[in-house]
Amino acid sequence: MLEQIQERDSALRKAHDELEQNVQERTAQLAASNKELEAFSYSVSHDLRAPLRGIDGFSLALLEDYADRLDDEGKIHLQRIRAATQRMGLLIDDLLNLSRMTRAEIRRK
Repeated sequence: MLEQIQERDSALRKAHDELEQNVQERTAQLAASNKELEAFSYSVSHDLRAPLRGIDGFSLALLEDYADRLDDEGKIHLQRIRAATQRMGLLIDDLLNLSRMTRAEIRRK
């Protein structure tokens, strides 16, 4: 009987050790994923925003400086370009907010 208890305890310890190892591996994978997500967020924030600001700024400059030389269709095209860059900016904001939410602590309510 004692031998069975010892075998069961040994099996439980082995299962516990394997579970602990799995938890450590998953934790390391999660940390790596979070690091990749942070790099993605940085890239989205900096690498995509700068060209959008340029496109929006130059479109606005054309509208302001050359409005008298543009026909209505040209003005509409520039306004559409500006609206599209602003929508893209909002999409970038939403992606960044999503990435922040996935890194935030989960609070149960």
